Amino acid sequence: MAGNTDEEKIRMSLCQKFTESGEKDRLQSILQERLRECGWLESIKAHCSEIVKEKLKTDGVTGVTVNEMVSQITPHARGTVPEDIKADMLLRIKKYLEESIPN
Repeated sequence: MAGNTDEEKIRMSLCQKFTESGEKDRLQSILQERLRECGWLESIKAHCSEIVKEKLKTDGVTGVTVNEMVSQITPHARGTVPEDIKADMLLRIKKYLEESIPN
């Protein structure tokens, strides 16, 4: 990987280890469960329904595209994740990295 700095190589190695170790999948499962428990998932589903209803009113069936839905939902979804869940996930990732980085 010509041109990569040592920092980039370390970052790529950690990302690969994070995925291969199964830790990424484990943390994603925890995140999904926490979001489901706090009602975030239902809130996002309701928000999606509102957007689709509005688009159907204004643009008809052809006005609703997946790309447009994703671009409208993503900022809202990210902005409504509870802070305690964000903080918990960040701590879990930091702990994993601390345990994974050689001294």
